[in-house]
Amino acid sequence: MKNHSFSQSRRRFIQTAALAAMAAPFIIKCKSEKKAPGSKLNHACIGVGGMGWGDLNKFLEDPNVQIVAICDVDAENLKKASDAVPGARTYTDWRELLAKEGDKIDSVNVTVPDHMHFPIAYTAIMAGKHVYCQKPMCHDIAEVRLLTEAAVKQGVVTQLGTQFAARPGDQAAVSLLKDGAIGKIKHAYLCSNRPGQ
Repeated sequence: MKNHSFSQSRRRFIQTAALAAMAAPFIIKCKSEKKAPGSKLNHACIGVGGMGWGDLNKFLEDPNVQIVAICDVDAENLKKASDAVPGARTYTDWRELLAKEGDKIDSVNVTVPDHMHFPIAYTAIMAGKHVYCQKPMCHDIAEVRLLTEAAVKQGVVTQLGTQFAARPGDQAAVSLLKDGAIGKIKHAYLCSNRPGQ
């Protein structure tokens, strides 16, 4: 016989967690040290192919960011990124990058296959690095909690790559929902037009 109270409770928990994860980017503001005015953030790109290539180019557009190290397991991706960022130190192993760069970097982005998001982000956070991680942040809620607790403990700033959820229209919708413009929400249905989701 099925335990309906447990399945209802579990279902409600999963729905609530999913809505919370979708509602806003994963941003923790904390007590990280500020850089001196005019100084640049020394950044390392971990994963520079596909979506990582787009992230690298966005970081290059920011006048306050200097990419000093890049990492990718694919030699072609690494060569292309190295050509775009002459002088950046190159790595094929993220562990080596974090070990050797140490105090030379302030932040990293994690734009690699999904199953590696948590171990790289967690290691970087524990090393005191600010982290921008592409979605999905983790494999499960337990890993999300570990990352959140580590970020707070280390006093670093983190963000999840949810650019589409951070546009003005989306922010206005969140404000309207918080202000009760449509009353109390009892159900939310989500869908995606992205292949494979």
